[in-house]
Amino acid sequence: MAMLWANNASTTIVGAVAPADTQVTVSPGTGVRFPNPTGGDFFVATFYDQATKSHNEIVHVTARDAVNTDLFTIVRAQEGTTAGTWNTADIFANLITAGTLEQFQQAGPLNTEIVYVGQDVSTVPNLVVAATSPVPSGFVQGMLFNIKIANTNTGAVSVANGGGMELNGLAAVDVTRTDGSDLVGGNLVAGEEMTFIYNGINPGGSPTFMALIGPYLTKPPTNLFYVTASGNDNNDGLSPDPSHAFRTISGAMAAIASRYISQSGVTISVGPGLYRDSPLVNNSYISNWLIVGDRTTPANVVIDATSTTSGSGGGYPSNSWCGYAWAFLTGGNATVTLSGLTFQSALSNIGCGGNSTITVYGCNFTAPTYGTQPCIFAVGGKMTFFSDQTYGTNCQYTGNIAAVSLFTSTGNGSIALGYDDGVVLESCIFNINGPCSFNTGTVVCEAAGVFGITSAVASFGGTVPTGPKYAVLTAGGIYTPGSTADAMIPGTVGGTKTDPGWLQQG
Repeated sequence: MAMLWANNASTTIVGAVAPADTQVTVSPGTGVRFPNPTGGDFFVATFYDQATKSHNEIVHVTARDAVNTDLFTIVRAQEGTTAGTWNTADIFANLITAGTLEQFQQAGPLNTEIVYVGQDVSTVPNLVVAATSPVPSGFVQGMLFNIKIANTNTGAVSVANGGGMELNGLAAVDVTRTDGSDLVGGNLVAGEEMTFIYNGINPGGSPTFMALIGPYLTKPPTNLFYVTASGNDNNDGLSPDPSHAFRTISGAMAAIASRYISQSGVTISVGPGLYRDSPLVNNSYISNWLIVGDRTTPANVVIDATSTTSGSGGGYPSNSWCGYAWAFLTGGNATVTLSGLTFQSALSNIGCGGNSTITVYGCNFTAPTYGTQPCIFAVGGKMTFFSDQTYGTNCQYTGNIAAVSLFTSTGNGSIALGYDDGVVLESCIFNINGPCSFNTGTVVCEAAGVFGITSAVASFGGTVPTGPKYAVLTAGGIYTPGSTADAMIPGTVGGTKTDPGWLQQG
């Protein structure tokens, strides 16, 4: 809202104006001498009686008629004057008043070229409280504020989130990024000076401060996030409290990947419970993911993808892959470590594709309820299994439904139990709990897929599954240094190899 001016604008009125009237008509053809206020702008005008010129009334003129330019809309009795009765030939003029001069006095502090500087004194994340120098009498669109932040934000800096930005004792105002979206955790950093611009009224109808932060990914405020059975995927995941924790692994990974970039990786701690979920992990700006359940008792944290109903209608989050009933999948260049989890699924428990990598420590696997796919597969990706030496838990498989295989490696994929390069040794005991059976083989390798098990560090334990030990097809291969495939891989029937498949043994 601006005050408008015109040089030497003065005329007389036509007809009487009563104290309650809100319009005035001036002499024909003279209305164009005055400003034409629109959009909340106005100009100041003064009535004077023609006879004595001793009576006056100050008004604000808020509009000039678009057709009859001599007709004005007025707000009566301004600056302490009283609405009076005015007659034909009385004077109507755009004059300087005391109120006008007071507006001039305030013009300096409202200059949007000034940067208002302050220091945040808040002790609460997501709330910025500061006094600025100089102190403006109000906010004008385009004002710049440079504030030294006291607390790294953990989520939206908004009034609805119990925060916002309070300057000079005025009411809190929301803070957004430059595209109008909410801030995410880590956008405001403690100890850093941040610049904000007041943008007046945003499309939603309320004023905001825009932090000069684009909608690009930022470093997370922490590398540890939480999922609990009583959480919510709209939360920030920054503590195990239900008001902060995510509800599902897929929801947590989707939210984190959309907000942050991390070269050091992210850990997601999953609390006890059953999670109807089917995460699909693909390329993101998170270098690696560590998904940790209960490393002592993996059966306490269950990822259940036994339903084949896709989307939230089946109890799964809409961003999951549960329509295909796989419990955990990776693709692209994703790097994931799984620890202390139990997987249940209609099709495969876990699988990796593309150039992705999955490393597994002490997890439980179950027979796919459809029995039409392998429990674990690699299609172009790399998968390695270890026992959790710290907590003494091994990987294990349980199920009385016949599956295609326990492991299938295909399309240049690779699966290995344990690791031994002569220097570093990591062991893996993979227990099989019977009765169970595999129709094609405990291990299946095809289309240049590879399976490796080193006798010095890895072995199968538990019961012997019913069915062939292995099936090597179409250039697939099994690598068993220190032993043979028939000795290392359990089954009630010997393995088979079809050329150009291969076995590298001994």
